[in-house]
Order: sequence, then C-alpha cells, then structure tokens
Amino acid sequence: MITEIKRRASNRQRLLALLEDRREHNPKEMQGAGGYRYGARLKELRDQGYVVETRYNSRLGYSYQLLATPGERRPTTDQ
Repeated sequence: MITEIKRRASNRQRLLALLEDRREHNPKEMQGAGGYRYGARLKELRDQGYVVETRYNSRLGYSYQLLATPGERRPTTDQ
C-alpha cells in the first residue's frame, strides 16, 4: 500500500513539473508524465488548489494548461 501511495505522489510530481511551464499540453504528454491515470493525478492537483484548464478543439483534441498555483490569483480574461 505504501508503494502505491509513493507511486501516485511521484506521478503527480512529474505531472506538475510538466505543467509548471504554463504552456498547453496534449494527452500524450500528460500520460508520459503522469501515467495512464493522469486524469486522477490531475484531480489530485486540482484538489490541492492548482487551477488547470482543460480545453477541447474539434481538430486537435484536448489540451491542459496550468493557470494558477495554490494561493495565486487566477488570471482573468477581459472579453
């Protein structure tokens, strides 16, 4: 059980390291960093206060981008 917890934490840390550049990342990149269950690791990050936006483009598919870290104000878009 302890090994499973450490593995999840390690995958979460690698996923966060990928997202910290604040650029958009596709599912293949996310899976490479966070493992096959990167969605679960992404939820854990969101539960910790990270703001990660999921976007969908009918031509390109999904992308993910870190917008804010815990305690940081989320950027606003003026439209």
